Amino acid sequence: MSKLVFLDTETTGLDTSIEEIIEVAWIDTEKKQMNNTLHNTDKRFLNHVVSGITGIDYKHIKAEPTFQGSD
Repeated sequence: MSKLVFLDTETTGLDTSIEEIIEVAWIDTEKKQMNNTLHNTDKRFLNHVVSGITGIDYKHIKAEPTFQGSD
């Protein structure tokens, strides 16, 4: 049986040239586990629309490390 993992990201917006990842979540169907990591951003204010959709605001991420992706 193949291993299947579902991956979800939450970002500060839709423009990939300026927006940042604030959450990565994944579900491992083989282990039946769900995990997630929150990530800080240089943006000290998250758009109220983003916060409304994701349920994440700056107080949730201010102590977290930034996301270290590749360019």
